Amino acid sequence: MSGSFANTPKKAALLAAASIALLLAIAAPAARAFHSPSSSSSSSSAAAAAAAAAAAAAAVRRRSSERQRGRDGDDVVVASLFVADPRPLRPLRPPRRPGRDALAVGLRSTASSSPPPSTSILVDNNINRPTDLPDSLEDAASIAANACHQIRVASGTTVRCRVDFDTSVGDETYTPLKSSAEFAQKFVSALCLASVDGVMEWRMDCASRLARARAELVELRREMMEETNDDDDDGYGNFLDEDGAVVAIDDDDDDDEGEGGSVEPPRVDEEERRRMAEREVELLGIIANEGKSAVEDVAWTGPKVRVYFPDEGSAALARRDWTSTVPPCVEFASCGGVQASDVSNDAVILFCCPRASESADVERILYEMESYRGDGLLMSIMLNPLLVDMGVTGFGMAGRRLRERLIDKLVPAYYLRTLPWGALTRAWPRLFTVWKEDESAEGGYAMIRAMDRLPSNPEVEDIYDISNGDMNAPKDGFGFLNSLGDFVNGMMRL
Repeated sequence: MSGSFANTPKKAALLAAASIALLLAIAAPAARAFHSPSSSSSSSSAAAAAAAAAAAAAAVRRRSSERQRGRDGDDVVVASLFVADPRPLRPLRPPRRPGRDALAVGLRSTASSSPPPSTSILVDNNINRPTDLPDSLEDAASIAANACHQIRVASGTTVRCRVDFDTSVGDETYTPLKSSAEFAQKFVSALCLASVDGVMEWRMDCASRLARARAELVELRREMMEETNDDDDDGYGNFLDEDGAVVAIDDDDDDDEGEGGSVEPPRVDEEERRRMAEREVELLGIIANEGKSAVEDVAWTGPKVRVYFPDEGSAALARRDWTSTVPPCVEFASCGGVQASDVSNDAVILFCCPRASESADVERILYEMESYRGDGLLMSIMLNPLLVDMGVTGFGMAGRRLRERLIDKLVPAYYLRTLPWGALTRAWPRLFTVWKEDESAEGGYAMIRAMDRLPSNPEVEDIYDISNGDMNAPKDGFGFLNSLGDFVNGMMRL
C-alpha cells in the first residue's frame, strides 16, 4: 500500500510530462504550417506530430506498467519533447543568390547572404554621371557591350540598340565597314561574354587549354634541346661532325677498338623527332589562337549571335577572318540574298554598318526575327548605321518615315567619335562628355563639357572655342533656337 502511494507522485509527473509533449507536438506543426506556403509540407508536419504523440503515449503506458524498483524512465518522456519533429523551421523567404545578369553588368555582392543591387539602382546612380574616355580599343568594346547588356536587363524584354564608333576623324580613305572591322570583332566577343549563356564557361576552358599548351611547349622544347645536344655526342664520349663521323675518341676506348677502330654512332629516331616537331606546331597554333582549337570538336548548340553584313562578300570575309577571334556561338549572314541559315537559336542579332541601300532588308529581317523568336531574341543591335542617305532615301518623307519606324526607336547604348582636337563619348545611361587634348591632364585629355543629349557639330565646336577663351558661353545655354540658328547659317553659306 505504501509502495503504490509512493509511486503516485511519480506517475503524476510522468502524466504531466506526457501532456506537455502532446501539446508541443501538436502546436509545432501548426506553427510550421502557418509559416509554410505549401499544403503538402503542412500535411507531412501533421503526420510527424501524430507519430510523435503516439510514441509519447506508448512511453507513458510502458512506464505505468513497469513496477520494478530502481529503474527511472522519466527521461524517456522528456526526451520526446526534443525528438517530436527534428526538422528545423524553414525561413519565410528563401535566400537570394546573385544571378548571371548582375555578374555581367559588373555588380559584385559584398556577402553571400546579401542580394546584389538591382539594375534600376545601378541606372539611377549612373544617370547623371559623366562618361569617361576608354583606355584602349578593347576597353571601348567592353564598355559598349556592357551598356547593351544593361539596357536589356533594365528593360526585361527585347530591345533595339545602336552603337556608334568612329575614329576616322573625317578620313574617308577606308569605308565605314573596313574602319569598324577591328572594333566590331572585339565588341562581338565582349557581347557574347556578357549576354550569351555558356560563353563564359567556354572562355574558361580556352584559358585552361592555353595554360596547358604553354607548359607543354616549354617541356617539349627542353626535350628537343636535350636531344639536339645528344646528337653532338655518340653516347661514348666521342663527338661527331655534321655528317655523323667521329672526330675524336677517348684514350680509354682505344684498347677496346683496336687499330683503325671507330665507333658507329647510334641512329637518331627520326619518327620521334618528326612527332615532336608536329606537336610543337600544334601547340604554337593553340597559343596563337588564345587556347581555341583550330576546329571545334563539338558544334555550338546554345544561344547564338548572328552578325549581318551589307553583302555576301563581306560576310564571306568575316567567316574567314573572324572565326579565330570570336566565340563559336557567332555566325555570319548577309542582309540580301536568300536566308537559308537556321535562326531558331538566335538570341542576339547585330547589323554591322547597314547602309541606306539595305534599309528595306534590315527592316524585314528585324521584324521577322522579332516575330519568330519572341522573347527568345534578347536584343538587336546596329553598329554604325547609315540608313538615311540623300542619294537613296533622301531627307524627305521617305527618310522621315524610316526614322519614325526604325531609327528613332533605337536606344543609343554607346557613342565615341574622335575629333581633331579631342573626342565625344557617351555610355548608357551616363551623360555625353566632350574632351580635348591637354598634356597637363591625367591621361592626356581633359573633360570640358557634360550634356544630357548628343550635341550637334556646331555645338561641339562652340564648346571647344569656349574652353579656349575664343568665344563667350551663351547665357541661355545651347538651346533649340541656337541650334536652329546654326542650321540656318549653315544653309545660307551653301
